[in-house]
This record gives sequence, structure tokens and C-alpha cells, in this order.
Amino acid sequence: MQMRDRTRDGRIAVGARVFVKQHAASHPDFWDTVRGVCDQTTLLEPYARNTTAEALVLTDHSWCFVSDVLEVADD
Repeated sequence: MQMRDRTRDGRIAVGARVFVKQHAASHPDFWDTVRGVCDQTTLLEPYARNTTAEALVLTDHSWCFVSDVLEVADD
């Protein structure tokens, strides 16, 4: 896994506080700190094509897709 210090659009960098949408209804959305940026591949084959999307490695939670970030804190 190739880790980067910043998202491709430059919006989120290592050390940023992000507010992340939690998709499970029983869990609230959460704040966390970014430890790294990478590409995450979701394996779906043979039922559909595999997908790859930019993701964040987090401090308290394992990881999330960049598309799930609702807010980046202005620190």
C-alpha cells in the first residue's frame, strides 16, 4: 500500500481532524485524525468490477473513504 501525505485535491493532509459519516445506523458520525492517505480497492469480482477509491487511514478508527468526510476542521 502506497501511503501519501495529502489527498489528490490537496484538501486533506496528515494530521487533519475530519468528521466522518458512519454508514451503520446504530453508530454515530465521528471525528478522527488522519494518519495517512492511500487508495483502497474494494474486491467485488466476479459479481462486479473491483473499485478503487482514495481513503484515509485514521487514528481511532481504522480507515474511511475520502468521500465519507463531511467536514475538515480549521485548526
